[in-house]
Amino acid sequence: MIKTVIFDYAGVVKKSQELSLDIVDLYKIPIEEYETEISNVGEFRKILNFLDFKKVVTIDKQREYWDCGDLEIALDKVEGLGSFIEVEAKGNLRSTAEAKQACLKFLDGLGIKNAENTQINKGYPVLLLEKNKS
Repeated sequence: MIKTVIFDYAGVVKKSQELSLDIVDLYKIPIEEYETEISNVGEFRKILNFLDFKKVVTIDKQREYWDCGDLEIALDKVEGLGSFIEVEAKGNLRSTAEAKQACLKFLDGLGIKNAENTQINKGYPVLLLEKNKS
């Protein structure tokens, strides 16, 4: 499955400026995510422009989803960043700790060692902005 994602980071950047935070610090603040279908992307962009939002970064990615029992695996190929794997527990696991262990065990089985200490806790927009800074 190929999914096109349009992600406008302007609102987050505007909020970071209001709070005098570096954009990376925003990932330390709990943020709720909402998703909805946009039937007319062009009109939605006009609305963002009208509201004085500024486009900061565009993430171009392809994502494949794989169902692996109690786990959902997402394989991402992100232009400018490379390939990533995300493992999410979806099944009937008794606790957060059990879910985390199931994910780590899966990654270990793929040969990804020490995944708990090498995980990336930043979103693609931050990673791309950081890469483009250097």
